Amino acid sequence: MAADTAADRVVAGLVTAWTHADGNAFGAQFWPDARFVNILGGVYEGRGTIAQQHADIFATIYKGTRLKIAVVHTRALGRDHLIVETQNMLAGVTSVPPGMTMGPGGTFPTRFALVLERRAGEWRILFAQNTVVAPQPPARR
Repeated sequence: MAADTAADRVVAGLVTAWTHADGNAFGAQFWPDARFVNILGGVYEGRGTIAQQHADIFATIYKGTRLKIAVVHTRALGRDHLIVETQNMLAGVTSVPPGMTMGPGGTFPTRFALVLERRAGEWRILFAQNTVVAPQPPARR
């Protein structure tokens, strides 16, 4: 499977899981020994913990939200590892974590840095970091 195809498939799985507010389906995109760093810097170890954390936010702060993810860059690190960078837009947000700023119309932009690993022909996430995209200061002249 080509790098772009693998990245697109994993990202599609994340979006589908989010659309259905399904923490287990979200977690299924990760290897059992994966790590996930959320936008607040919280670290979640293992597929089950990642799945539960997402089930919790689907039922609370991000209930009813919609997620779009676009792959903007992939880079192969050997035959079995990929770095994937995405741009994400969460819509329908009614509140954000403390210290964060909501965008226009209840949007919340973030980026993923993902490390995908292939095991026995299957690509899944080994490591993920979600970073909020803060408003940028005006360019200096």
